[in-house]
Amino acid sequence: MKNNLIPKLLSIIFIFTTILFPANIANAAQPSLVDGKVVQTTTTFSEYEAYQYYISLTDKELIQNGFTSDDISYLRNLDYKAELLKRSKLPKDKLKSLGYSDSQINKLKSYNGSDNVQPYLTAQATIYSNIYSASPTQFKVSFRWDWTSCPVFIRTDMIAVVWSGTNSSGLPMNVAINKSSSATYHNVTYYDTYTGKYTTESKTVTPKNEYAGASSSFSMGYNYGDGYMRWANYGSGMITVASTNGSPIDELLMRFEYGHTYIAGSPSFSISGSGASIGISFNLTTATEDYSSHRYKSNGTTVS
Repeated sequence: MKNNLIPKLLSIIFIFTTILFPANIANAAQPSLVDGKVVQTTTTFSEYEAYQYYISLTDKELIQNGFTSDDISYLRNLDYKAELLKRSKLPKDKLKSLGYSDSQINKLKSYNGSDNVQPYLTAQATIYSNIYSASPTQFKVSFRWDWTSCPVFIRTDMIAVVWSGTNSSGLPMNVAINKSSSATYHNVTYYDTYTGKYTTESKTVTPKNEYAGASSSFSMGYNYGDGYMRWANYGSGMITVASTNGSPIDELLMRFEYGHTYIAGSPSFSISGSGASIGISFNLTTATEDYSSHRYKSNGTTVS
């Protein structure tokens, strides 16, 4: 009896907590359809803007991009404003445990169910990257990401990274990821709002293309109910790449993107472009929350 109750309870909790902490990211725009598939550019989204876009798609378009019939039914029956109004009624201590500041709590408490929801959306993710060490044969780049508060969709998120190297003549060259766990890694720190404790877990970094890109997927946590949850508060790691034949690398471009999964599905990405125009395209149910892109010289300086 207990085992059957838990999945049902978690499902109810997920519905209750949906669409309440969307990430407030600037310059949002709709993804585009290419051959019936949605291609997500590096334009960033808020969860509310993503929700609005998804409900504008036909059932056929949603199915083509990985939504199940249950996902579509859930999406069509979701009342964003009603759920936001429910969250505004939670006690202040519960909102505090979910990452709201005093000013954000006061703002949320003033929500009256109107169509103007954007001012009440606070959670956002930020990702940073920086050169750790560099030489003509190897670059180490560190990264870190943070959530300001727990987002509503705590499913599976992804950190994606792409890179390209050039020699002293500006020509492209093979630069491969070092797959050793001591050279390339990603750690995620979770906060449990019930116990008040932090725990850190190691996550796998998987090459998409040994010479161009990799990713690390991780669970965002889960809801206990009543405003309590375990969620991924922040993460950090290192990506190490090296010349494949000992030829000197003059410059390296490396780009990180934080992909947040909405409503349904699992995150995935493809590598777009090459060289200086190399980029990341997430699937429909995953949108870029933030990105960090820099060019580095082998002497350790940051070009841009």
